[in-house]
This record gives sequence, structure tokens and C-alpha cells, in this order.
Amino acid sequence: MKYNLYNNKIKLEFDEAKHKYLVDGKIVYGVTGILSVLSTPALINWAVKLTADKVREMKQYIPDSLEDVLKAAKYEHYRVSKEARELGTRVHRVADSWFFENKLELIEEMLKVESTDERNALRAFIKLVKDVKMEREFGERKIYSKKHGYAGTVDFIGKIEGVETVADYKTSRAIYPSYFIQAAAYAQAIEEELGKKIKQTAVIRIAKDGTLEIKTDKKWKEKLPVFLAMKSIYEWQMSLVGKDLDKKVEEQNNKPNKK
Repeated sequence: MKYNLYNNKIKLEFDEAKHKYLVDGKIVYGVTGILSVLSTPALINWAVKLTADKVREMKQYIPDSLEDVLKAAKYEHYRVSKEARELGTRVHRVADSWFFENKLELIEEMLKVESTDERNALRAFIKLVKDVKMEREFGERKIYSKKHGYAGTVDFIGKIEGVETVADYKTSRAIYPSYFIQAAAYAQAIEEELGKKIKQTAVIRIAKDGTLEIKTDKKWKEKLPVFLAMKSIYEWQMSLVGKDLDKKVEEQNNKPNKK
């Protein structure tokens, strides 16, 4: 998909399958990729717990199928993460559609959902739009910072309780500090492109247990240097990957041909 930004002066391309951004044919790193340099101990502990729980669940197969049990346990957090991402994608779609689609049709669609986790998350979203005044100007909008050279997708740009806000929806178990770094990167790009004065960023947690949690940050600009430092680390990491790839290609090219 191609997007025209900065009054059609910037053409941003997004390859959804590879989750890759390009400007003028050159790769631009995304905000979520850059944030991956930040270690999240809570997620590591979560993955270890899932592994242990999976082994416990499959204990009847031990020791006859020990290797199969360990293999299944090793990848359990990937399976659960995939399910969580898919749930998050569906909830994000409803949140984005709410502001411009036929609400009755959308509610009918929501009522057909069978997953308890998804129904709970949607219930939290209904509480959000019922109890919080939200005036959305843009949703699911692609962003690009000309000044700092990164791209991404922001969930909500508009006013929350009358305050100009850039907000991100989350379906996670908690609101983590990195979310505000992410929102700050989005807010910076929006100020650059649209000339808006963003008064605050917000993280809106629409959880699969039905919890609605909203936290705002009026000092979001203090997070921007942290994000830019992470961007430098990420670029360094990617340069190493590129060098390793170049080395492998060179080694392959220098191998003698077998006849």
C-alpha cells in the first residue's frame, strides 16, 4: 500500500506481509521494530511460565515422548503470542471502525463473537466509547518523521475529553513504560507533518479480561530522546545483520564449483 504524506510530498509504502516501510524505495525502520531493542523482563518471565505450564499439561507423555513434550513447550509462548496478536488485530479493527462505520452492524458483528477473551475486550471498548468523550480525527494512520527517519501506524489522533491527543490501543496484560515511548514517537511525527500541537499521549488498555485502563502523558516529549537512542541501537543491530548477510553471500560466491 502507498500513502501520501506531508501534502503529497512524501510517498510512504508499507508491505503488510513483511511489515516493512519504504520511502523513495529505501527501507525506513518502524517504531515497533525499534522498540524491540528494549528488554521486557515481564515478558521473559511470562514465556518461562508458559513453558513450565505446557510441560505440566503434557506430563502424561513423559518420558516416552519427552522430546515432543519439550518441543511443544519451547514454542508455547509463540503460539500464545500469535493468538494474542490476532485478538489485538480484531479489537483494533472494531475500535477503528466504530468512528465511521454503521454502529448497529458493528454491534451485531460483535455479538456473534464466540471467544470469551474477545467478547471481554469488546465489552471494555464499549465502556470506553460510552464513558469517555473521544473526537477522532484520524485512526489507523500511517506516520513518518522526516526529521528523524522512522515510520509507523498510530491508532488514534484527535481529542480525548477535549485535549489534543495521540493514543495507542493495547490488549496487553498491563500498561508498560515502553508504550509511552512508542506514543511519543507517533506524536513527534504527527506534529511534524500536520503542524498540530499534541498536548498529551495516551495508552488505552482494552484487556481480554474486560479491564479498561487509560493512562495519559503530558510530558511525552521527554520520552523522545529515549526513543531516538533506541533507534540508534536498532540501526546498529541491523547493520550487523547486513554485514553478516554480505559475508555469507561473499563466502557462497567464493566457494569452488563442484563438477
